[in-house]
Amino acid sequence: MKTQTRIIELAKELKIKPRRLVNFLLVSLGKSVAKGQILAQKKTMGFITKTVRAPEAGTVDKIEATTGRLFLTRASKKTGFGFGWGKAKAVLVKAKAELSLKNLNPDWRDKIIWAEAISEPGAIFKAEVLGIEGLILPIETREELQDSCQELVEASELAVVFVKPGVSEKLKQLVGKQVMIDGQKGSVSEA
Repeated sequence: MKTQTRIIELAKELKIKPRRLVNFLLVSLGKSVAKGQILAQKKTMGFITKTVRAPEAGTVDKIEATTGRLFLTRASKKTGFGFGWGKAKAVLVKAKAELSLKNLNPDWRDKIIWAEAISEPGAIFKAEVLGIEGLILPIETREELQDSCQELVEASELAVVFVKPGVSEKLKQLVGKQVMIDGQKGSVSEA
């Protein structure tokens, strides 16, 4: 699974001691940055000698003074659906209830399942064991995930897209059709 946080070794890239990083930073903690935006810049005798740019859009979540590392959390790409992990292409099936250990259907093998919720974390593991290709769940932010569910989802090989609750009408049109889900883009589309 791809991580959602990128570590940038600013002190190493600037060839400075970590404690000096504060003198070269051009961004601050909690701020959003665009792809290519300058994060830090080293000048010698008034001339720019080294520039470190953001490899992708995100938020500066942490700056470690002892190591000179900057932690950049990826920005969600807004595509009308949401965010997630992994990719899958399969027929979309709508679950009639919350996903639980009891109601996961073996006939859903090689399918993408759209459900209203996951009632127990173990359902994620069982979905993976059953050969389900992916999940679509209505959760607006990562913070809404229960800690135990988030760890299981991130550790699983399932493709998962978390969608805003208001997109159900769009999804209804895709039930029974071959769809492609891409968690990194937060997208669901007809294949």
